[in-house]
Amino acid sequence: MKKIIVCLLTICALLSFASCSMLSDLNTAVKYPDAFSITYEVTSSDGTISTIKKTVDENGNVFYKDSTHEVIYLLEASSYVKYEKNADGVFVKHSGEKYTKKAVEEATSGIKAYAEESKNKFMPTAKQESDTEMHDRTCEVYKLGVGTENNSSYTYYYVDKETGICLGTETKNTALGNTVAYDGERFMCTEFLVDNIDDISKLIK
Repeated sequence: MKKIIVCLLTICALLSFASCSMLSDLNTAVKYPDAFSITYEVTSSDGTISTIKKTVDENGNVFYKDSTHEVIYLLEASSYVKYEKNADGVFVKHSGEKYTKKAVEEATSGIKAYAEESKNKFMPTAKQESDTEMHDRTCEVYKLGVGTENNSSYTYYYVDKETGICLGTETKNTALGNTVAYDGERFMCTEFLVDNIDDISKLIK
């Protein structure tokens, strides 16, 4: 009986260690550069195409654009001032309110829904394929899904090797040996820069 208990405790300890290791991997899966600019083209399930973009320049200023708004957060001392683009296409100061770095991260976190899809590579059934090149970046390709020879659904994740940022996904379905069009949301990076980022403050006129 004691041997059984010891074995069970050992198994629990190993599982706990594995879980902690995976959590640690997830926490460090994506490393955003100090300065970067990344743009995604997102296609919804109904075919609507939209763009989402985030840029952080070398001074810590932040530009963010999605389907509903376009904003700039300029770093002043240790806090940020918000500027929004008005109907005339001009960035104007939102208010005298100051924003913390955490608040700015939360306000521009929409980009993470795409950039951090790379965390799916830690799924137990994910398999690494051969590397590929995207936007002059080396990407690891991970395949995740289920299927048989004639019926399958696999999603491929293109993960930037240096940063862990997901640069896009591609889903391939087959039914009875025939290719079936994928009608869910999909996205692909259209630009990813980590050098020579333009000074965002110059957008304020």
